[in-house]
Amino acid sequence: MGTVEGAGSYAYNTTATLIATPTTGYQLVSWSNGATTDTIVVTVLGDTTYTANFAIAQYNVTAVANDPAMGTVIGAGVYHYGATAILTATANTGYHFVEWNDHDTNATRTITVTADADFVATFAANMYTIAVAANDDAMGTVTGAGEYAYNTTATLTATANTGYHFVEWNDGNTDATRTVTVTEDATYTATFAANMYTITVNVNDAAMGTVEGAGEYAYNTTATLTATANTLATTSWNGTTAKLQLPAPSPLPRTPPTPPPSQPTRLRP
Repeated sequence: MGTVEGAGSYAYNTTATLIATPTTGYQLVSWSNGATTDTIVVTVLGDTTYTANFAIAQYNVTAVANDPAMGTVIGAGVYHYGATAILTATANTGYHFVEWNDHDTNATRTITVTADADFVATFAANMYTIAVAANDDAMGTVTGAGEYAYNTTATLTATANTGYHFVEWNDGNTDATRTVTVTEDATYTATFAANMYTITVNVNDAAMGTVEGAGEYAYNTTATLTATANTLATTSWNGTTAKLQLPAPSPLPRTPPTPPPSQPTRLRP
């Protein structure tokens, strides 16, 4: 367990230096006089015996996580020299173990204890993919897709194109701009729809004819408007108002004047 130096014959009232040297894996516990240092100096006043008490060495092994929110580590403690310590790093949900501070990449490892030692387990957040899409690219655009660390937030924005409007996300959320907390891979689809517009048609005189085609129409669709004139009326449009009119009356035929009656011819005698 160890060796001791300093024994010998000394003159009265002189000093003797005693040195206790433990062998590898052992440590001095104390001298018989209660001293606990490896080297002691004693004053010789008579024959005396000093005994060095050795024992197997004990060492502290510490093991911690770089961030307790990301994971836990077990296996720390006090171990005898030559004993084995099993260290285990366990990641919390959404995180993963990376490596120990000595670059060992085994989450569970065994070490032989030969000295005090400190171990730090490094954890990191998982990365997840957030995908975004529009139900119809012609109707609008969506931003916010990307790679995000676990438990961070992603901001998603749906922007409708002219003539369209945002309706909702595929999970029922109706906010065009929203934030989501990332906990896994996810896909968000924004639903857009065409705006509806009212087409109104009029006739300048209902007695002259009818018009058809009024109603609600989606943006960028076509509406067919039909004006049907009554007999003799003609049709023209002013915007969505049909202008119907009757033709001008035809002029009456002109009758030539009646010539005056002819006079009888008189004969001269």
